[in-house]
Amino acid sequence: MKFIERLQNEKKNLTGNIVMYEDASKFIKVYERSAFMFVLTFKPMEALVYNNKEYGGPYVMMGFPKNSISSYINHTDFTYSKKEEGNLLIHTLIRKNPTDFPEEKYNEWKNKAIEANLHKQENKQEKNEVQSSVTTQDSIQETPDNTPNNGTDYKIKAVIDDIMSQQLSNYTPMRALNYLNSLQERIKNEGLSD
Repeated sequence: MKFIERLQNEKKNLTGNIVMYEDASKFIKVYERSAFMFVLTFKPMEALVYNNKEYGGPYVMMGFPKNSISSYINHTDFTYSKKEEGNLLIHTLIRKNPTDFPEEKYNEWKNKAIEANLHKQENKQEKNEVQSSVTTQDSIQETPDNTPNNGTDYKIKAVIDDIMSQQLSNYTPMRALNYLNSLQERIKNEGLSD
């Protein structure tokens, strides 16, 4: 299953089912409406926000380690199923009593996650601008070519700056895993792993 198919399937997920994807990283990923239903059903988690051109805008994702799945699959309101598609294992919690999906609450939740992400990016940008202004002319001259290579050099630098700006020692293990997962998604989505 292609990544974009996961997001497209979530647009059709209007029954409150929770679809979770386990890939080779052994990390469970939950997207969009499934992520919202996961938060409503189990516990609040930080939703990470990404952009995907093919999807047509931002999407939200959450993740947790594979060994946590057993905590969620026996919920009384759901029937659990799993299937394998290639190197992807799909865990699905199917609502026993499907109801109308709370679209308005979902949109509100997603918009809050997007706003929080924008605020975080603005803070990083301000920090990077301050760090850039401190850079001396000598350090700029050390780089033989400051022109981005089709934007790739700029994207790589942005990822490195993001990593360097994190205070990972202050993160909980779950938040650190979520951050690592978000880096993997970002590198894959921006085509930096080729």
